[in-house]
Amino acid sequence: MDVVESFHGVYLLYCQNPRYKGRTYIGYTTDPNRRIRQHNAGRAAGGAGRTSNRGPWEMALCVHGFPNNISALRFEWAWQHPGSSRRLRHVKAKRPRELKFAHCLRVLAEMLRGSAAVLPVEGTCPECGVSLLWGDVVRKRNGCYADLDQGEGKEGDHWADCLSQR
Repeated sequence: MDVVESFHGVYLLYCQNPRYKGRTYIGYTTDPNRRIRQHNAGRAAGGAGRTSNRGPWEMALCVHGFPNNISALRFEWAWQHPGSSRRLRHVKAKRPRELKFAHCLRVLAEMLRGSAAVLPVEGTCPECGVSLLWGDVVRKRNGCYADLDQGEGKEGDHWADCLSQR
């Protein structure tokens, strides 16, 4: 059986309308194609108020691979509010001549660089001290690695041992 995981993405829109040139919008979605159609169709079609009647919008990029909607929504909020985020206070505010789009990319680069610790990569199991990749832990917890349970059962084995062999 194939593992099908949920899609959780945070995207950056760029306004193509010359009247609103340079405007950006950061949002969360589980379906990027549907979401861009909604933004371009306006508020009545499910688009955000801030993007309604200002299009067309282009999805410049989409960050995905979040283990769940909570982590994606936290990422979205931090990207939208870098000055208020505890982990991004070191990022300098938008410079006077800096384009909003360039500022969004600068903040994103800092978030993805890892120094901001917005996306956990790995951690240590508090029970046994084994180093684990965060994505593997979440997928195991959500039942996506059901086949890993077959190899367990020997005394002294830890379920995380199976994860590091993947």
